[in-house]
Amino acid sequence: MFVLIASIAGMNVFAVLTGGIVIAGLIGFGYGSFKGLDYVQQSYSGFTGMIDIFLLSMLTGGLANLVTKGGGLDWILHKISKMIKSKKSAELGISTLISLINASTANNTVSIIICGQLTKEVSKKYAVDSRKAATLLQTFSCVIQGIIPYGAQLLIAGSLSAGLMSPFEIAPYVWYCYILAIFAIVSIFTPFGTRYLRKNPQTDFEKETDLSPKQIA
Repeated sequence: MFVLIASIAGMNVFAVLTGGIVIAGLIGFGYGSFKGLDYVQQSYSGFTGMIDIFLLSMLTGGLANLVTKGGGLDWILHKISKMIKSKKSAELGISTLISLINASTANNTVSIIICGQLTKEVSKKYAVDSRKAATLLQTFSCVIQGIIPYGAQLLIAGSLSAGLMSPFEIAPYVWYCYILAIFAIVSIFTPFGTRYLRKNPQTDFEKETDLSPKQIA
């Protein structure tokens, strides 16, 4: 509850995660679930559980930077720019790009790292609020990650069924991901979800694009 409420309130992510770990430890001590050494072991277990994604993120982040230095992202941006004619098509292009990359890498964190710089360039050029662009990246990466049968989530779900169901059989029933995609697409083609952005224009973004809050909206 602390992590959820603090995140919605806009607290710094490091403070939220650190606070969550501390509060979880206090609850565990209070209920006698573990002692001091057990708490350290649980923290270490959580850290080692992230080693694979940590190393993978470093590797793909480095590769993405090499591609950037070699002009790869500029080439992709040039190709995408030919298909983008307006703010809405830019948002749709961002959503399509992250979806394709995530389907290729089967990892939403890695795909966001790869698409981050390119998305920033598209956002600046077509006046897409950076908060909206970040939301589209996160949303569509999670949507694709949740429905691809070779993703970690469905592979784990399949293993929990003790072989009774394959990830391919589970994928059609991941309703949350499909509903999330529908609402995200609706937010692109309608004013739905933009009221907050109009009321709270992003000052830095306005300076970078030289646009007024009305033009951004």
